[in-house]
Amino acid sequence: MKKVSIVAVIIFAIVLSIFSLNIAAAKETNNHTVQIMGDVNGDGTISVSDAVLVQRILVHILTPTDDMKKRAMVMGKGDVCLADAVCILRYISGSPCNGNAGKEIQPTTEPSTENTKPKFVVETVKANPNDKNVAVKISVQNNPGLASISLDVDYDDKNLTLTNFTYNTEAVSGASTVPFHAGTFPPCVSVVNGTANITGDRDFVTLYFDVSDTANGVYDISLSYDEDNVYDINENNVSVEVVKGAIKVSNEETTEATTNKEKYTVIFKNYDGSVLSQQTVQSGDTATAPEVPERNGYIFKGWDKSFENVKENLTVQAVFEKISTAPQFVVSSAAAKPGDKNIAVNVSLKNNPGIASVSLDIIYDKNTLTLTDFQYNTAMTQGASTLPYNASAFLPCLSMINGNSNVCGDGIFATLYFDVSESASGSCPISIRYDEDNVYNIDETNVNFEVTNGFINIK
Repeated sequence: MKKVSIVAVIIFAIVLSIFSLNIAAAKETNNHTVQIMGDVNGDGTISVSDAVLVQRILVHILTPTDDMKKRAMVMGKGDVCLADAVCILRYISGSPCNGNAGKEIQPTTEPSTENTKPKFVVETVKANPNDKNVAVKISVQNNPGLASISLDVDYDDKNLTLTNFTYNTEAVSGASTVPFHAGTFPPCVSVVNGTANITGDRDFVTLYFDVSDTANGVYDISLSYDEDNVYDINENNVSVEVVKGAIKVSNEETTEATTNKEKYTVIFKNYDGSVLSQQTVQSGDTATAPEVPERNGYIFKGWDKSFENVKENLTVQAVFEKISTAPQFVVSSAAAKPGDKNIAVNVSLKNNPGIASVSLDIIYDKNTLTLTDFQYNTAMTQGASTLPYNASAFLPCLSMINGNSNVCGDGIFATLYFDVSESASGSCPISIRYDEDNVYNIDETNVNFEVTNGFINIK
């Protein structure tokens, strides 16, 4: 098989790099002003010796310079990895490669000016004492493209109570988000997209606050973030300015008599438009959601709009999500406390059509979690070659190759073990991602899997 033969070439290259004295030296020639991806030794050409140098870096025989690493990372994984050597060998042989081998390295662009610097902007709104569900939007401006956003929300919790937050579904489509947790302070707004950047200037999330009945004045709402938790799809950290907002509360008496409130009609509809409930509520009150009938092949996900603090006639429709029959990698969730050790998180196969190769990168917050080990399900990986846990790997990888038959059936593929930091709080997303050429069956046909991310919820 083509892919197995490439693995064999790589193993041969490793043996040569360790035991032969005739392999090209790891010395940069520095004779070429234009740097080329894949030309690891900088001699102006891409050859087998460059793939060998990648292997020497991986087994810690060679410590590369920054320029060597830049030229070696043809797959853009964030650090030198086995896939870089495979891509270089494919490039040399003329085989297709999804990496950047052969491309010129572009010079670094000048930093953005202050007017074009990326910003998280918190809206400023007005409210009255005892108002409920006051909406405050957080938007992204001058967005350079972000794949991870994790923001702590800071506010005066004596006069304001955060009751919920909702993400802009268009902005976070395909991403994993941390849901609202009432007991978390400061609350964390977080999204991780393992496949693409979130692009464009737009509203990102809306916060909902209750105002105390004694509030009077301006109450700032600000954001803070760890620089390692805001980055793009290439895992490059992005520095973003924070523009704080506020809720301005006035204690002036409302002119509307509480005994003469406006009344509004709220209609709840099923997915097919049939009416489930029709209610009349007073202005500012909350409607009562009816029980939703089951829909075969679908899961009820909620309602398409809020029906709290009603200020107009509303039609609210049930939202269902079709139960997927596509192949899936599913990351489980777990609960933990600050300082907990060896928290187990499973990576499972669902609707598995049969695969012979799997290579999955593990993505998580390294400031909050430490991956201490992973173990494969020996029953599922029996007869296959697996990549063991490497504590020094920049981007840990679950990898299996079976050259004889497909791995069939659903179940746990591997279990990850994490230590939780003493200062951790909130929900920490755990995601996986993969190159489409690294997941295929025994016939070397690529198999596309959906990814369901998990969390470690820390309280």
